[in-house]
Amino acid sequence: MSMPTHNRIALRTALIYLIGAELWILLSDWLVWREAEVEHHFFVNTEVLKGSLFVLVTWVALYLVLRYQLRLRHKTEAQSAYQANILQYVSDAIFAVDLERHILTWNPGAERIYGWRADEVIGKPIREMLRPVYPDMTIEEISAVFQEKQTWIGELIQHHKDGRPLHIVANVSYLRDDTGKPIGMVTVNRDVSDQKRLEKEILEKEKLTVALETERRVQEIRTRFMRMISHEFRTPLTIINSSYDLLKSYNERMSPEQRMQKLDNIAEQVTHLRDLMGEVSLLLSTDPTMPNFAPTEFDLVPYCEDQITEIRRACDTHTLNLLLNCDSARINGDSKLLRHVVNNLIYNAIKYSPEGSPITVTLEADRTAVLRVKDLGIGIPDVDCARIFEPFYRATNVNDTPGSGLGLAIVKQIVDLHQGKIDVQSQVGVGTTFTVTLPLTTAA
Repeated sequence: MSMPTHNRIALRTALIYLIGAELWILLSDWLVWREAEVEHHFFVNTEVLKGSLFVLVTWVALYLVLRYQLRLRHKTEAQSAYQANILQYVSDAIFAVDLERHILTWNPGAERIYGWRADEVIGKPIREMLRPVYPDMTIEEISAVFQEKQTWIGELIQHHKDGRPLHIVANVSYLRDDTGKPIGMVTVNRDVSDQKRLEKEILEKEKLTVALETERRVQEIRTRFMRMISHEFRTPLTIINSSYDLLKSYNERMSPEQRMQKLDNIAEQVTHLRDLMGEVSLLLSTDPTMPNFAPTEFDLVPYCEDQITEIRRACDTHTLNLLLNCDSARINGDSKLLRHVVNNLIYNAIKYSPEGSPITVTLEADRTAVLRVKDLGIGIPDVDCARIFEPFYRATNVNDTPGSGLGLAIVKQIVDLHQGKIDVQSQVGVGTTFTVTLPLTTAA
């Protein structure tokens, strides 16, 4: 194995020093020996030996010092070469500018990203070569951040040599001299144009997917609406038309009771159609874009008591229980719209529960007002719970029970208008609980 170059240099330098020093000692000894008496010859040789030993020790020390210094220089050169190699092959653009923003250095990564060779940009103003655009901050705001933190990390638009824009993530810091004084800035830039393009494509695909899903849902709602119109409108219209034909053709043959029955049938079906159109109108009027929301502050406790009393008078087929777990529950709401919420949930519970079964309405208030309506009815299948609040959607187990599929959609829309939430928990054959949560105006 050959001796390293720096070791050979150190050894050669020390050897030259040793030979020179030894020759000087020998020459000095020869001069002394020529002039001195014989009895002094031994004394002169001893001094020569001492001088030779001193020279040898000095030579070894000098060799070690020179070797250490050369090793440090070699290490520094190797580190510099390693750093230069990193700058050569790193994919990011790394360049430095002086305080006047003129380009001082330009690595191969910058050449690959921007298309400019180093000899084309060195000494040129950075703004002229890259034409930066800051979409999120002004240059003054960036300068303020840089002065405060001594660094800036952010996104900007720069331009390729051919003019196309590049999305860049930049990391800018001060470049300082040995005393710590700023002499420029060093920048590490990463081109994220492909990533931004991919994100844009994904976002566009997501928007398209949402649009297609929305269109599908609208089409589904439109189909359900037409089915509802066909079923809910056809039946009463058929009854009305049949009763009218019978009255027109057989009026004189009918007894007064028969004529009254046909007229009652017509009136009943007209009322049904009017209620159905009222639900459709209410659904449209409670749309968030409609200016029909008129909230005022009131207490839910006496409000619920009044609503329950009214429903008890109208319906005696079920046991209606009201549990008040608070003394007051003041909210800011539209009392006319919230009446539809309370009535719809309770009448739904009555409609889908066995006659005589209890319906329990609970009201409590802590940080929010919570209204629960619980029944022991047929329940809602899991597959339907997630869609039960969609317009014209009806659970798959309602069979021939009449309904438009609008009630719960209206309830959901009214609750949303009040910045509240509605939730359903149900088990088929066991029962259903609807929970409405509304914000309080004051602590209950």
